[in-house]
Amino acid sequence: IRQKLLGPKHPSLAITMNNIALLYARQRKYEKAMPLQIEVLEIFEASLGPKHKNVATALENLAATYRATGKKKLAQELLIRAERITKANPE
Repeated sequence: IRQKLLGPKHPSLAITMNNIALLYARQRKYEKAMPLQIEVLEIFEASLGPKHKNVATALENLAATYRATGKKKLAQELLIRAERITKANPE
């Protein structure tokens, strides 16, 4: 419903998708979580810009899934990006 209302690349839709991905990750359904997390990251980067705090959150979430699936190097790279964004945008 949200996708039809807002469009497939709206940041509010990405928040909903992120919540679903987090649920999958908690259930250890990483094969379902990962594609959603990647799409969430892409939507946030395109709609909010690559230095937005939501991008940092999406990077951290995807990194956690990568770490859980043994992709530690990829996870570390994402965490470094997230940290740079967070440091550049203190609240």
